[in-house]
Amino acid sequence: MSITGIEKLEFGVEDLPTCEKFMQDFGLQPTLQHWGEPRREFTTLSGASVVLYPQDSEVLPAAFEQVLPCGRMTWAVESPAALAALQPLLAQMPGFRHVDEELECRDPNGMTLRFCRYGAATGGTARFADQPMGRCTPHRPA
Repeated sequence: MSITGIEKLEFGVEDLPTCEKFMQDFGLQPTLQHWGEPRREFTTLSGASVVLYPQDSEVLPAAFEQVLPCGRMTWAVESPAALAALQPLLAQMPGFRHVDEELECRDPNGMTLRFCRYGAATGGTARFADQPMGRCTPHRPA
């Protein structure tokens, strides 16, 4: 299988400003926001995205669990051919549909999943995690 990893997580949240602050405190970098747009988007070091929407946003499907308000998880695949190869498998899943150049369905637990070409959801953002970062030494308090 040629799924390369998580491309994007989308959450519906109760308190957008508090969650936005949490994401920044956690080290995620905010991307350019459009004025008046209710969503907030952040980029991870690996180039993946985390998008926050107001909890009642019509953009997101219903949360599959009330404890985990993740509205949608987008997985990346290596190529358009890999995406095409997934289509017959995903077409058998509930809620299957094409969304632009992406495929969407619900898993057996009811979570909405999307599959896209690598880099499509992040606009082709380079994956920093694919590059060597040197040696990392954990901090141990004295």
